[in-house]
Amino acid sequence: MHLERSRVLSDKDTLEKVYQNLLEEHRTLQTNYVSNTSFNRRYFCIDGPWQEDVNAEKTELVAQLDQAKREIESMQTGGISSKVWFV
Repeated sequence: MHLERSRVLSDKDTLEKVYQNLLEEHRTLQTNYVSNTSFNRRYFCIDGPWQEDVNAEKTELVAQLDQAKREIESMQTGGISSKVWFV
């Protein structure tokens, strides 16, 4: 009986230690998640202060690409060779 009680108490202590370790790991993971989410929002402009600048630059680049496409199409339909060489 005494031996069984000692074993149960030892198991209880072991389980309490495992539980405390799990709690600590959970807190660490939670902290890392919050930190990473905050980092991503700041540096990848997700709801960040630079979002408007990024959107404006993207719009400008899309406009430049569209203009380049129109110029190439114009050159191709204007009798110029269908091969356009860029230097």
